[in-house]
Amino acid sequence: MKTPKLEFFRFDLVHKSGDRKVFRDFVLDNGFVSSARCKDKAFFAHLYAKFMDELNTDYAKNDSLRKVMTVFRGKINEHCDKKPTIRPGNIICGVVHGGGFGIPRVVANINDKNDVSNIKKDQPVLQYYYLFFYFPLDHHEGFFMVHSDSQEDTITKLVRAYVASFFQRGDYKKPTIKLFVPKHFQNEFKDGAELSNLAFKTTYVDSQIEDNDPLKEFIEEYDVRISISPKRQKPSLSVVPDIIQRFGNFLIGRTNFNKSLSEYEKCTVNAKNSQTNSTKMFEWNPESMELNPVVKLNGRVAITDEGQVDFSELDKFCNELFNNNIKRELRPDLYV
Repeated sequence: MKTPKLEFFRFDLVHKSGDRKVFRDFVLDNGFVSSARCKDKAFFAHLYAKFMDELNTDYAKNDSLRKVMTVFRGKINEHCDKKPTIRPGNIICGVVHGGGFGIPRVVANINDKNDVSNIKKDQPVLQYYYLFFYFPLDHHEGFFMVHSDSQEDTITKLVRAYVASFFQRGDYKKPTIKLFVPKHFQNEFKDGAELSNLAFKTTYVDSQIEDNDPLKEFIEEYDVRISISPKRQKPSLSVVPDIIQRFGNFLIGRTNFNKSLSEYEKCTVNAKNSQTNSTKMFEWNPESMELNPVVKLNGRVAITDEGQVDFSELDKFCNELFNNNIKRELRPDLYV
């Protein structure tokens, strides 16, 4: 079942000199414009053109992630009118195509079993995703949002890698992309919320199984999930960091798969707010030692029975969210 959501990220430009550089400097230093006397509108237009060039002419491709991203033109693109464009305030946003490749698959007609063909390893299967970028010419920090459908159907890692790679050029070093959750969402639920359970997840690859084992074709790669739930009184979310630290040292698994829970790739925290009778999922961020709420789009924008968001509504929601809430948090200098 698809659960459309938004993820938020921020990053700083990093110049080799150690000087604080803004996006206007980045455009000029890398020759995107020929003169510093160009107007800001021209500066951002050239930044947009360079940033979108790979998507418009080819694929943004990452072999290690086995993901690609692009923008198609014409009738094949049902949302061609919503492709990424420049918006006022140094914003780029719109709908792209993205998805995975490298796995042999089959495409079939549900109404005709004989109408079937193979999808080759170099043929990606693409879906629609909404992206929102803020690259302020007068500031050093950028921001972006990524819409995804589920943990499996996502191009979030690809977008993060694409942004980091794009802003690593010339005398600019690769920026660190940091997960960011606006206070608007952090405070939306936490008051009165209680812990329901912790869920740790990692991927297990069995390299020890014998060739003649009948389970070999099934046990090459599995997700392992460990759930921890309080049996009686439900604690408040304020104690979650201490609980994660206490259980993080637990070793789970057999000899050739022996991991502490703190080494698991992901920890999600499910909570319930008895005051509002609502539930919410948080993702534990080990870098900031904070709970980051998963911002699900259900109830915020229209979603079809198949889990497809209404991209016009999503575009309106993201732009209003950014201009009314997020920008104030990112750019307090503009609101002094």
